[in-house]
Amino acid sequence: MSLVHTVAGTVGGVATMIAVAPLDHIVFRMQHEKVDVNRSTWDWIVDVIKNDGLKGIYKHAGSGIIREIVVRSVWEMTYNPLRAMYKKHVNDFIGPHAGLIIGFAAGVAVTVAVTPLSTIHLTIQKRSPDEPHRGFVGTAIDLYKEGGIENLFRGLSVGLVLCINPAVTFA
Repeated sequence: MSLVHTVAGTVGGVATMIAVAPLDHIVFRMQHEKVDVNRSTWDWIVDVIKNDGLKGIYKHAGSGIIREIVVRSVWEMTYNPLRAMYKKHVNDFIGPHAGLIIGFAAGVAVTVAVTPLSTIHLTIQKRSPDEPHRGFVGTAIDLYKEGGIENLFRGLSVGLVLCINPAVTFA
């Protein structure tokens, strides 16, 4: 594993998250608020900026950035070393079957690491504007108090099934 690859992947992921966070926020609002079908995405952006200021389009982006840092770091620290170990101990050529297994294993590591962060991020996003903003740590504590550690891992089993996607992508 190269620290350079890990840092580069993480920085790239965070830069991407910063670039798309406003759209992520707008999509979330469009999906969860009453929608006038005649309103364009631009209308939504202007509305958010008018009501919440420029920082409004980055509302809740912090938890998404934290999640992205973990996703990219865990992927780089899992996928590349597994490939290197396979090449060193099994075969220098990585065929499609081995590629699927390596990609799936890296996907599982990422999913286990990121599921609690995704749960926290989505919980923060879906809070009504009337509820006090508890922040990342406060929301994590609330979720734990409501249902224990299992509450932070809601959706893990489905997420593990979805690990086939990165496996196929990187095979």
